[in-house]
Amino acid sequence: MRAYSLRSAVAVAGAVIALFVATSPALFADNPLLIEFGDRIHRARRLSELGSYQPALREADRAVALYPNVAEGYLQRAIVHREARNDLKAAEDYQRAIKIDDLQAGAHYNLAQCLRRLNLREEAVREYRRSIELDGWMVEAYNNLGITLRELGHNQAAIEEFRRAIAKEPGYRRAYNNLGASYAEAGRVDDAIATFKETTQRFPDYAPGYKNLAMAYTSIKQPWPALEAMRRYAELNPSDPEAADAIRKLEIAARADSTSR
Repeated sequence: MRAYSLRSAVAVAGAVIALFVATSPALFADNPLLIEFGDRIHRARRLSELGSYQPALREADRAVALYPNVAEGYLQRAIVHREARNDLKAAEDYQRAIKIDDLQAGAHYNLAQCLRRLNLREEAVREYRRSIELDGWMVEAYNNLGITLRELGHNQAAIEEFRRAIAKEPGYRRAYNNLGASYAEAGRVDDAIATFKETTQRFPDYAPGYKNLAMAYTSIKQPWPALEAMRRYAELNPSDPEAADAIRKLEIAARADSTSR
């Protein structure tokens, strides 16, 4: 079982308690505003799940108006904005929540996700790092921090973050794949191949690992192992229309090659 920091556990427990209080009116009948707050948050979430974003936002707005100094209302409204694919508004609400309560790792992480989608990568890096400060076991934060650093051209820093994600969670397969991609982009093809091979050995049904392994072998003109990897990728992901063409080209290259078989 994954271990969590005490601070993270307290923060999560606090959030759960807050939501429980807000959505359990029978236990708090002497506080009608709190009951209404919980009801509006609940309706906002249900409407958003149904794709009714504008009604959901109206409910969330009313909840925020009831308790403008409580982070939970902004967090729930941010979720609605995010589900409505409005990352700018979602980011604004995550920032409002963080001003009230800076100790929620999830809020910083979700803000970072929004900022990255808005191409505000430097700002996203800061928020990922803050989420990791608050919860050192949030492997998704390490992984997405690595992706963002790679997008900024900081491949070595990205490699370090993917390694940290793997150290925290050895079963987190995306981090292996991203680590290999970072090695490849840094020109360390041998390290990339070794990482992709480890990925496919650890996770034999993980299609992207085979595709990237094939691409890495192709980059150093080794068509036979590239062909083998691409064929396995096509087996695992038969819906990819480009796989058959890649296999055909590799077969041609392999027949002309006598060195890498």
